[in-house]
Amino acid sequence: MSSIGKEIKRLREEKGLSQAELAVYAGSSQPTVNQIESGKRNPSTRTLEKLAGALEVEVADLFPKDQASLPFEESPVENSAERRDLIPLFDSYTLILTELSNGHESRIANLTEDFPPSKVLAIYQWVCEFIYTCDLIQHALDKKGITEIAGSLEERAAQGEYVPAEILHRVDVFQHAWSRLFIDVWTSANDWVQSQYARPEVVEYAERERARAQEELGEPESNVVSLFDPDREQRREKRRNTRREETG
Repeated sequence: MSSIGKEIKRLREEKGLSQAELAVYAGSSQPTVNQIESGKRNPSTRTLEKLAGALEVEVADLFPKDQASLPFEESPVENSAERRDLIPLFDSYTLILTELSNGHESRIANLTEDFPPSKVLAIYQWVCEFIYTCDLIQHALDKKGITEIAGSLEERAAQGEYVPAEILHRVDVFQHAWSRLFIDVWTSANDWVQSQYARPEVVEYAERERARAQEELGEPESNVVSLFDPDREQRREKRRNTRREETG
């Protein structure tokens, strides 16, 4: 069972819901909920948002939690109970970060900046979905203080405070997985998106397709071209900053 699947199951059972009931509230199906909870299916960003809404929590709450109130600031990390909390905490997030990198790294590395405009729009959709998923994960990490905990443990060890080697190893692996995803893969994806915003022929093509969709369908928001917006990243960054302020 995946870490996210475990958390969804825990929240569902906490609310006294069956898989079928959660599926109804989330606009999904019982087999889909079952596969997600058992780790046989990775939920999309849209599915995570629907499940979070049905469970009356934020998307960040579907990610693994630190199981207890951990005394990071007050005492050495030397008792077995604290180790039992920290080790699965870092292992869970490392797995999430690694799986996301493994699933997208090669595809994003193979992107070129000179695709035909018609192909750009199709690629743009899944690249932005990946970027948005990364944003959700980083929001979860910020909200739960995971990166702050990792940095604090490294700092305390550097100052000579005893931190078990097994925990420092987990922190190092987590930091590597975080850097790989957000510094390497996420940056490459974002750079590609920005390169397409800078191509007049792509912007013009997107505008024509948007106008055509509006004329034919009357609902441009239902078409992928409505997502191609050069100002989108500025609004996303504004939302990121707002979330950071809200989470302290």
